Amino acid sequence: MNDKPVPKIVTAKGVAYSYDHLEVLKSAELAIGEGERLALLGANGSGKSTLLRILAGSLEPTSGGVSLDGEPYSYNRDGRNAVRRNIQMVTQDPDEQIFAASVFSDVSFGPVNMGLAESEVVERVHQALELAEISDLAERVPHQLSYGQRKRVALAGALAMHPRVLLLDEPSAGLDPQATRQLLQTLNQFHEGGTAVVVATHDIDFAWSFCDRAAVLADGRLCVDEKAKILSDRQLMDSARLAMPWAPLVSKALGRTINSPEDLDAGE
Repeated sequence: MNDKPVPKIVTAKGVAYSYDHLEVLKSAELAIGEGERLALLGANGSGKSTLLRILAGSLEPTSGGVSLDGEPYSYNRDGRNAVRRNIQMVTQDPDEQIFAASVFSDVSFGPVNMGLAESEVVERVHQALELAEISDLAERVPHQLSYGQRKRVALAGALAMHPRVLLLDEPSAGLDPQATRQLLQTLNQFHEGGTAVVVATHDIDFAWSFCDRAAVLADGRLCVDEKAKILSDRQLMDSARLAMPWAPLVSKALGRTINSPEDLDAGE
């Protein structure tokens, strides 16, 4: 067994944030390590999107701080650019991030602005389009695409940046079950490359299928632990106004431990 600690990329300490005197985050503590998969869960208005934007460097916390590789975030132009080179966020609404006249141009925007050589930009875009399974849409006009396709364009734009941490806000929202399964496969494939992935979601079963750790926001407080411990805690889930994932419920009925959907097919 390898007990070597996983290096931390992003660390939030004592992070709080208020909107018009309404405190939505209260002294949140979170560390994201290399290659981990974290699900961020909470009811509407619990502060999930706010926390993601703070981790992405687009919001400065009211108090507390966030660091990248041990260095505190700087919120000037150079500091924000440094964060964006390492951390990419895909918002819930793809139309917030898509603006170019073609899918290829949209996905290439970030790498071009990094000052990369044209050949590297083209290679990154093709890789991102392939990973997001939209290579056939490269020359299409983004706003003529379906909602699910536009979500994949926004995802490809983030992937083309080769981030060390990918933050996804409700990635499965508005997708049908097949599209959700395809998204899960894409994220697993991308994660295999070593990128840390943080998913804010209402889809408890999606979170159970994907994550290693889970973080639940309730009344501004963040509780983080291994997914089996967090998502099986009925009192915590009730306090966060969240349903229990199906796997622990089936686990209890079968009298065995289930940590992933594949365990349902496994023998005793």
